[in-house]
Amino acid sequence: MLIVSLRNFSENHKFAAIAVGAVPLVLACVLVISHYTSPPEPDWPKAYFIDEETGDVSVRLADDFPPLPGADGKPTVVRAIYVTFSTPENKALAYLEKYTDQAKAQLQKDKGENKGIALAQPQLLSGLLVRRPDKGSPWLVAGSADAGKLMDEVFKPGPSGAPPRMCPP
Repeated sequence: MLIVSLRNFSENHKFAAIAVGAVPLVLACVLVISHYTSPPEPDWPKAYFIDEETGDVSVRLADDFPPLPGADGKPTVVRAIYVTFSTPENKALAYLEKYTDQAKAQLQKDKGENKGIALAQPQLLSGLLVRRPDKGSPWLVAGSADAGKLMDEVFKPGPSGAPPRMCPP
């Protein structure tokens, strides 16, 4: 009885029957096309990097976790953090950053698994090392008291009473 009713409906309302049959086909096509043409991944922010041996400054993706290989293949390229009290043209190199091998491996693993980058995780924060840009200054664990003193110096308010701003590329 149901088949006869559907046949009568389709004979009397041909356009509606075609539309009802076409909707699932169009929906399937949209799903397939959207699966294979996903939007491009958003650009990662950029960061400054410096080769500690040559002094060469470069701009790379911020998710390039230092230390990275320098010109000679040794891990001498680290992230360079610049700050300014006025304009980006007047920026100054404030400090350098790199990760321990363990923290870098975890960050790369998380990035590869699209887990996002949670730098605030205690085990990763303890794997972040910072130091003054002066040649030979010691690397300090980011969460340590000595690193805190360094950050206090770097972000000490200037003549206007405001602290310097970070200068991304």
